[in-house]
Amino acid sequence: MSNETNRRDFIGYSFAAVAAVGGAASLVGMKQAWDPLPSVLAGGFTTVDLSTIKAGEPETFVWRGKPIFVLKKT
Repeated sequence: MSNETNRRDFIGYSFAAVAAVGGAASLVGMKQAWDPLPSVLAGGFTTVDLSTIKAGEPETFVWRGKPIFVLKKT
Protein backbone atom coordinates (compact mmCIF):
# COMPACT_ATOMS: atom_id res chain seq x y z
CA MET A 1 0.00 0.00 0.00
CA SER A 2 2.81 2.42 0.80
CA ASN A 3 4.35 1.73 -2.62
CA GLU A 4 1.18 3.01 -4.36
CA THR A 5 1.08 6.05 -2.12
CA ASN A 6 4.71 6.95 -2.89
CA ARG A 7 4.13 6.58 -6.62
CA ARG A 8 1.01 8.77 -6.44
CA ASP A 9 2.91 11.42 -4.46
CA PHE A 10 5.74 11.40 -7.00
CA ILE A 11 3.31 11.91 -9.89
CA GLY A 12 1.63 14.78 -8.03
CA TYR A 13 4.95 16.48 -7.26
CA SER A 14 6.09 16.01 -10.85
CA PHE A 15 2.90 17.60 -12.15
CA ALA A 16 3.28 20.52 -9.74
CA ALA A 17 6.88 21.09 -10.84
CA VAL A 18 5.98 21.06 -14.54
CA ALA A 19 3.06 23.41 -13.93
CA ALA A 20 5.29 25.81 -11.95
CA VAL A 21 7.93 25.89 -14.71
CA GLY A 22 5.25 26.44 -17.36
CA GLY A 23 3.65 29.23 -15.33
CA ALA A 24 6.99 30.97 -14.80
CA ALA A 25 7.81 30.70 -18.52
CA SER A 26 4.46 32.21 -19.47
CA LEU A 27 4.96 35.11 -17.04
CA VAL A 28 8.38 35.83 -18.53
CA GLY A 29 6.88 35.82 -22.01
CA MET A 30 4.08 38.18 -20.98
CA LYS A 31 6.55 40.60 -19.40
CA GLN A 32 8.65 40.67 -22.58
CA ALA A 33 5.53 41.39 -24.62
CA TRP A 34 4.59 44.31 -22.34
CA ASP A 35 8.04 45.95 -22.39
CA PRO A 36 8.58 48.57 -25.09
CA LEU A 37 11.02 47.76 -27.87
CA PRO A 38 14.57 49.15 -27.59
CA SER A 39 14.02 51.26 -30.70
CA VAL A 40 11.01 52.89 -29.05
CA LEU A 41 12.98 53.64 -25.90
CA ALA A 42 15.89 55.07 -27.89
CA GLY A 43 13.72 57.49 -29.85
CA GLY A 44 11.24 58.20 -27.10
CA PHE A 45 12.90 61.16 -25.42
CA THR A 46 13.61 64.68 -26.57
CA THR A 47 15.08 67.73 -24.89
CA VAL A 48 13.61 71.20 -25.28
CA ASP A 49 15.44 74.32 -24.11
CA LEU A 50 12.80 76.41 -22.36
CA SER A 51 15.15 79.27 -21.49
CA THR A 52 14.85 80.79 -24.98
CA ILE A 53 11.05 80.82 -24.94
CA LYS A 54 9.33 83.99 -23.76
CA ALA A 55 6.43 83.70 -21.33
CA GLY A 56 3.03 83.61 -23.01
CA GLU A 57 4.34 82.91 -26.53
CA PRO A 58 3.68 79.50 -28.07
CA GLU A 59 6.59 77.63 -29.62
CA THR A 60 6.55 74.60 -31.93
CA PHE A 61 9.11 71.78 -31.83
CA VAL A 62 9.37 68.64 -33.96
CA TRP A 63 9.52 65.23 -32.30
CA ARG A 64 9.40 62.05 -34.41
CA GLY A 65 8.25 64.13 -37.35
CA LYS A 66 5.26 65.50 -35.47
CA PRO A 67 4.82 68.96 -33.98
CA ILE A 68 4.87 69.58 -30.26
CA PHE A 69 3.30 72.81 -29.06
CA VAL A 70 4.82 74.40 -25.96
CA LEU A 71 3.39 77.38 -24.12
CA LYS A 72 5.57 78.74 -21.33
CA LYS A 73 3.56 80.18 -18.48
CA THR A 74 4.81 82.63 -15.88
